[in-house]
This record gives sequence, C-alpha cells and structure tokens, in this order.
Amino acid sequence: MMKTKKINKSGGLTIPSDIRRSIDMDKGQAIDIEVQGGKLVISKHTPRCMFCQSIDNVVRHQNNYICPKCIKEMGAKVDE
Repeated sequence: MMKTKKINKSGGLTIPSDIRRSIDMDKGQAIDIEVQGGKLVISKHTPRCMFCQSIDNVVRHQNNYICPKCIKEMGAKVDE
C-alpha cells in the first residue's frame, strides 16, 4: 500500500489511518525512523540498549533501556 503525503510546515508527517490499522499501530505510539538505502523507513518502536543499541533482552530502568551485556560491563566497572 502506498500513499503520497506532504511534510507539513513544522516538518511533521501524518500517517494515514488505513496504513496505521494495517500494521496495528495506534495513535500516540512510539515509532522508529531510519534511512535504509536512501529510503525513509518507519516502523513500530523496538526498545534498544542506550549504550550498544542491542535489542536483545533489554530491560527498562528509569526510562532507559539497557541490555544484560552492558549491565554486566557496568557492574564490572563499579567493582573496580
């Protein structure tokens, strides 16, 4: 499904409701925006480690996501 939209004066973009519904995306939901091969890709937000960007088994701590590997590395630094 493809739609043509204009970026508004403040730089925003509205994702049409039929497209949001087709991928089960709700109003106000966080999204990830990235450039891949010269194209803008918008997808549902996937929490990532704030240090290494891993998506594997991240845990939330005070509004930040951290992976087990980085938690372990931080613990080692504290123990030094």
